[in-house]
Amino acid sequence: MKRIILLALLAAQALLGNDIQEKEKEKLLNLIDAFTLLSETHDLLHIMMGEENGDPAVAYDEFSTALTQHDANPELLSVRLAFQRISDSSHPENSGAAELDALVDYQQVAFQFGYQAILKAYGYSGEIPTSSRELGKLSRKIQALEDLNQLNTLIPE
Repeated sequence: MKRIILLALLAAQALLGNDIQEKEKEKLLNLIDAFTLLSETHDLLHIMMGEENGDPAVAYDEFSTALTQHDANPELLSVRLAFQRISDSSHPENSGAAELDALVDYQQVAFQFGYQAILKAYGYSGEIPTSSRELGKLSRKIQALEDLNQLNTLIPE
C-alpha cells in the first residue's frame, strides 16, 4: 500500500513538474515575443509623439496592426491598455502617445530581464541575444525543445 501511495505521489509530482515547465516555456516565448514586438515598433511611438518624421495617424495604425497580431500574448496586456487610452487616433501626439512610450520603455527592460532570467534559470550559457533576428532563431529552437532543461544544450548560431 505504501508503494502505491509513493508511486502515485511520484507520478503526480512528475506531471506537475511538466505542467510547470510548459508554463515557463510559454512565458519565456511570450516574453521574447513581446520584447521583439516592442523593439520593432518603438520608432512608431516616436512618430506618434511627433518626435520623428512621419504621419502620427499612420504610425498609430501601424502600431495598432502590429499589436493586434499579438493579441494572444498576455505579456502585452498593459501595452494594450495604454494604447487604448489614446483618445484621438488622428492626433495621437496630443492624446496619450507619450504615456504609451514611457510604458513601453519600462516594459522592454522588464521583458528583457524576464526572458534572460528564465534562460539562465534553466542553464542556458550562450550569448543571450537582443536583436529581433537572433531572438527569432532562439524562439524557434526553444519551441522545439521537449524539456526546458535542454536549454543548456542550445548553442547560438
